Amino acid sequence: MKYRSKSYRIFTFFNIVFMLLMIFITAYPMYYCVVASFSDPNRLAMTPGMLLLPLEPFTFGAYTKVFEHSLFLSGVQNTLFVLIIGTVINIILTVMTAYSLSRKGTMLINPITFFIVFTMYFSGGLIPAYLNVKQLGMIN
Repeated sequence: MKYRSKSYRIFTFFNIVFMLLMIFITAYPMYYCVVASFSDPNRLAMTPGMLLLPLEPFTFGAYTKVFEHSLFLSGVQNTLFVLIIGTVINIILTVMTAYSLSRKGTMLINPITFFIVFTMYFSGGLIPAYLNVKQLGMIN
């Protein structure tokens, strides 16, 4: 085993502790949602603090309500349709554009590249975000 300095070992220890803390901060809200979905809603509303295990009585009531809703199946169908068709169209257009931009002598290569890069710098939410900040009076 290679010699590690004391400062390197200290850094590694604190780095691991920091990363574990970041994992916990990121993963706990998702874990809480799953555990809360199996808990009794009345007891959940009265329970302060962290939730590590589902509260008694263990129930599937939240999932029953979701699956019984009349629009659930159409929502799943719409999601799968947009996911599958959108992914296929996106891959086809990306491959076609990448191929055409990789060839020498392609017409209008500079304007097309400009529009692609321009949309990467200025996303679709830029103007609504600016209008929101302006409306809240947070400019200057």
